[in-house]
Amino acid sequence: MNDRKHFLAGEDEDRADDLMVMFQNPEIKAIFCARGGYGVNRVLPLLDPKIIRKNPKVVVGSSDITLLLIYLLQKCGLVSFHGPMVAGSFGCKPMKISKTQFRKILTGAKEGGHLKAPQAQVLQERTARGKLVGGCLTLMCRSLKTPYEIQTRDGIVLIEDVNEPAYRIDGMLWQLKAGCVLRGTIDQGLIYFLGVQLFLVSWLLPSCFKLICNALLVLSWRSRWGDETTIPSSLNF
Repeated sequence: MNDRKHFLAGEDEDRADDLMVMFQNPEIKAIFCARGGYGVNRVLPLLDPKIIRKNPKVVVGSSDITLLLIYLLQKCGLVSFHGPMVAGSFGCKPMKISKTQFRKILTGAKEGGHLKAPQAQVLQERTARGKLVGGCLTLMCRSLKTPYEIQTRDGIVLIEDVNEPAYRIDGMLWQLKAGCVLRGTIDQGLIYFLGVQLFLVSWLLPSCFKLICNALLVLSWRSRWGDETTIPSSLNF
């Protein structure tokens, strides 16, 4: 747990081995990531998708963990969960709303599939149906032209990122569009869970999304209470 390798939490091989040991342990039913940061991309080539497919687990994370969630979906056929992490969220904030929704969605409760977004800003009055795919915008861009490039065809693209200025969001969305990653999505339905300043949400970003992605909805990723939402990838919505 306390291993260090320069800016990483230990050697790539050790981190990959830890993850594979967890997947192979029948007593472990779920893997909750502690935090994001950087380094998952270095671990992916060292994982064994055949073993993971034979030992499916609930995996929850966000931010840098996006690449692992994409890997689990596309290489292993697992439904993963984009949601709060232990150290940065559950471990330091009350998060009563999130914990309730988190429990319901992981246990398959019917009401867990209903997401409330009182701060949502609707850009277009339309509906879209498809499988949710996506994750952190920065990491989605990092996946391009790699064996782990995110596949969005016939999907509703879910994107999140935090504390990014509008020009970087615009640039990364443009990169996804230019790389044809957004081509073939359902009605180009795009939901953006955002963690930036409110004036950007209400003014700059809707314009950016309409120009580049024909988005349906823009809403806040974190509410003023610090609550976050758990979203299952690859499920129909």
